[in-house]
Amino acid sequence: MNETSKQQLSLLRQRIPVGLSSGLKLLENAGGDINKAELLFREDILQTLVRKIGLPEDVIQRHLISNNFDIDATVKRIDEERFTLTERILRRYKHKAEAVDQVRFAVLGQNDVYKGSWLDFKQLTAFPKEVYCLLTLNEWLLYADYEGLDVALSFELEVITNQLETVLGLSALADALRQTQELADLLYKKYEITGNHENYIKAARELDESDIYRQCEQMYKEQRDLLIERLYDLVTANVHLFP
Repeated sequence: MNETSKQQLSLLRQRIPVGLSSGLKLLENAGGDINKAELLFREDILQTLVRKIGLPEDVIQRHLISNNFDIDATVKRIDEERFTLTERILRRYKHKAEAVDQVRFAVLGQNDVYKGSWLDFKQLTAFPKEVYCLLTLNEWLLYADYEGLDVALSFELEVITNQLETVLGLSALADALRQTQELADLLYKKYEITGNHENYIKAARELDESDIYRQCEQMYKEQRDLLIERLYDLVTANVHLFP
């Protein structure tokens, strides 16, 4: 690269966001004319985004100019104008569990919901039932993953089983969780001695070894993905209720 080409490339890159090799190619196609090279660049970017996004040229041109022809910034701004936050999340995250998590973060981020170690479900009752379902079940799934299913039986299970049954249509799983919780309550009452940690361990062990718990755990593992899929479908069918 001679000195003239270096100067031309430097001047071109001050005008438009272009890499070294792409800048040199533009200058070559423009016969060394910086103004023409800039126009070629702008037209190429415009047509590329028209094909990709499918909006009118004048709309895309407006966003390109306001973002100094930065493609990523332009696409981001157009998406923000066209789609809600939840719609953008659903478009970006193809893995349903991750999308559900991100929608939850979006809801909590845009609302004054206190979160200590775990969400207080009483603070969520003002939300639409679909949003309430997502927040409570997603929180319970996180709790079960962190503490274990046996411990999660004591975390807001009445709310959880009601949501599974009435909103997501997972009645069999709801019934299995209720039955297992009843057994857990009986066992912990059977071994209940205040301050005796060993008896608590005995109760937990007997629960974990019971057929009722093992069948419930197996059903939970088998239907966990279905549960997440139902939550995802709940969001997509009611996207207007989310941020």
